[in-house]
Amino acid sequence: RLVGGQLTAAAANIAGSRLSKSKIFFSETGNVALIKVATSMGGIVTGHSETDYSKVSFDPNHRPTGGTAKIVVSRPDGTRKSEILTNYLGGAGISIAMRRFDKDGESVLRDTLQVIRGDKTRSIAGTIIYAGNKRKTGTAITYATDGTTIESVATTDYTQAAFDSRGVQTGGVVVTIVRRANHTMASRSSTAVSSETGLTTTTTEKFEADGVTMSEVVATTSRADATLAFQRTFWFGPKGILQRAKRKSFDVDGVTLLVTTETDFTGAVLD
Repeated sequence: RLVGGQLTAAAANIAGSRLSKSKIFFSETGNVALIKVATSMGGIVTGHSETDYSKVSFDPNHRPTGGTAKIVVSRPDGTRKSEILTNYLGGAGISIAMRRFDKDGESVLRDTLQVIRGDKTRSIAGTIIYAGNKRKTGTAITYATDGTTIESVATTDYTQAAFDSRGVQTGGVVVTIVRRANHTMASRSSTAVSSETGLTTTTTEKFEADGVTMSEVVATTSRADATLAFQRTFWFGPKGILQRAKRKSFDVDGVTLLVTTETDFTGAVLD
């Protein structure tokens, strides 16, 4: 059995014009630790890739059971073409996140995400499109347990928001709309960040099956340190008429409840 070292492999098409050379490095436990691949066409190098399994755990049969593998694909000039993170979730499945880069190897073009259940059926498929290295729009599709039937589609607009170099929202508003398979609206969410106060307010509106009648609204406000400051909930009755509301205020730790205010609108006449 393998207890370390490396193997070298080469593959070519029938004509011999397309060639790939691989080096596979093993850990002391006999598991794959690193794979390096160089590809060429007609003797000209077309790309490189490195797959790092050092953060992955394996079972006795050398099958991944947890952790994350990272693949970096580079162009012949060494600039990054893409990065892929495969997160092993044990029996629950895997998630595969891919980021594609522009020719400079730094500017992001697109992010994609696939979540696969343990039975190999598709759970979630998502895409974020960039322009000028800034997030513009996103789409996430959720599938039923058969991996084919679409349950919902979420679309996100990032164009009115500002982000720092880490991708953290620093201002503006991000809006996400979730629609059911029949195209009716299930929910509408907005995340607004104040660049002056650092407060972040996330508001989620939920709708009945008709996609028009509102059933509930939840708004949470967090401080700059991510602790919860306020939470407001509104419940609606038949025909979307406001029935009740509750407001909670929290201490600076974001956990200790300071004040709860409840309002009953059932005896009021609202237009």
